[in-house]
Amino acid sequence: MSNTFAGLYASSFWNEPSDAMCLLESQANLGNDTLNKFSIFYKNFSDLELEYSKKLKSLIAKSALNDSIDKQAEGSLKISMLDVVHHFESIVNSHNKKAASLKDLENNLSGKYKELRSKEKELEKKIRESWAKLENTKIKCHRKRSKYAAIWEEISDIKRGMLTLDVRETQLMEAKLIKLKQEMIKLRSDNWELVKEYNYRLSNWQQLWVNSCSHWQVMEEERSRFLKANIWEFANVISTNCVDEDQLAERMRLALQGSSTHKDIKRFVGDYGTGNEMLKEMQFVDYAKGDTDTDADFMKLEAEVKRFSISELPENIDFAKILPDGTNIPKKETDDSLKVSRKSPPQTNEVQDVQFTYVGKAKETFNEIQEQAQLEAQTLSIDHSKTESTSSYKVMSEYSNPTTRTSISSHNTDTFNRGNPLKSYLENLKSSNNSQPHPFTPIDELSSNIFRDSHKRVSSSNRSSRHSSRSIRRSKSQTLPISTINSKGITPDNLPSHSSEGYPVLDYTKAQYSYAAQIPEELSFKKKDVLLVLHRQEDGWWFCEALGSGDSGLAPSNYLISL
Repeated sequence: MSNTFAGLYASSFWNEPSDAMCLLESQANLGNDTLNKFSIFYKNFSDLELEYSKKLKSLIAKSALNDSIDKQAEGSLKISMLDVVHHFESIVNSHNKKAASLKDLENNLSGKYKELRSKEKELEKKIRESWAKLENTKIKCHRKRSKYAAIWEEISDIKRGMLTLDVRETQLMEAKLIKLKQEMIKLRSDNWELVKEYNYRLSNWQQLWVNSCSHWQVMEEERSRFLKANIWEFANVISTNCVDEDQLAERMRLALQGSSTHKDIKRFVGDYGTGNEMLKEMQFVDYAKGDTDTDADFMKLEAEVKRFSISELPENIDFAKILPDGTNIPKKETDDSLKVSRKSPPQTNEVQDVQFTYVGKAKETFNEIQEQAQLEAQTLSIDHSKTESTSSYKVMSEYSNPTTRTSISSHNTDTFNRGNPLKSYLENLKSSNNSQPHPFTPIDELSSNIFRDSHKRVSSSNRSSRHSSRSIRRSKSQTLPISTINSKGITPDNLPSHSSEGYPVLDYTKAQYSYAAQIPEELSFKKKDVLLVLHRQEDGWWFCEALGSGDSGLAPSNYLISL
């Protein structure tokens, strides 16, 4: 038997799994019902033959034909009559044998009916349990994803609304954001696990359904051939009694010869096949990474019903080797076995994938970045000869003295590095020998301190605003000291103090590696390009302008080195 025919059910009953299940179960039940009814017919026929033989034997005994014939004189007529009585007894024996043969046919057919029905019941139970778990997991995925989307939208709304709040209200909103972010992280992780579980269950169900379809086909062939052989034997049984029954039996055998199991199965598939495409795996929608729903009506279960061809099934499935005993049907999966090799979601300490400040990646926040850059640049230009107060209040600006081009004052370096694990990580990265680091590789300490750093940004911004009235703008003709310029081919006259849009330059950097923008708000640059830093974010993404082209956008700070 070719694999093409052996896998005919498996390649023709997909699309709507619940409909296909009902169809194949109904076909199997009808076939078993036919076996059962033939079995009942044989039983009644056997009982009738047995009863006929008993009554005929009793009639012969009551007639006392032997006694009457024995008393007659010897002659040819007496011999003939004795032969007739002996023939009557042969008829009784013949009907007894016929009843026994029919009883054997009934027992064989009844045993086959019970065997196939038991296997199909077990198979139906496994399929329906697996499908029910798959559907329940899909519903959980949609519910969890809707909660994830809702809390992400709430966080985004609060962040946008904070632009119009005063200091006190901003601090209250920051505290609320911390709780929402923690809840969002849990929902995000739960959603990922549910999607992974759904895809695992879907893979198991697809394999189970392929094997089940082939199992149903094998049992349908077995049932058809067995019934054909059984009826043929019935025709042989009844043909031994009389000429009329023998002619009837011959017509039955000719009718059976014209039947074909393969033709019947192919016709059934052609008339009732549901299709040859399967469900596709569910995709994880990560809102914190900027992903969006491709289907606006994703809450409907049909939103994830994407399909792919049956040709994508594993090629190592040998349908011809699937036995009727169900040994090839996968075991029922358990919750503890949900382990599959898949790419993990972005961890909560990966600044590149989940930016907990939620500033700088959305278009609506670029105005805020530019305003902060102006405010911090004004603070930067305060007379650096003025010494800081020794009181308990001490300004710790994130931006440097313009003559040193360092991120913080030298006497506070250790303190700042301990409080800012991202800065410490970036400085260690620059001093290492890594040839091509990935931007914002996860660090262990960043996860525990990232919420605390969001408070520092607000308080630092508030303190720097107190000095805005004393700020002094530098003219565009102002240049850097020659000692700070180390890049080959760049002179002090080539480095402007302001960007092309008039924003003060905080630092001059050179790209150590090339970078291609992942979203429109990012800046693409090549190795050795000179970038003007206009604003530094706490998450490590800096707002820069390319010196040659004038393009501006966000750039990963660990790709840059100060000139």
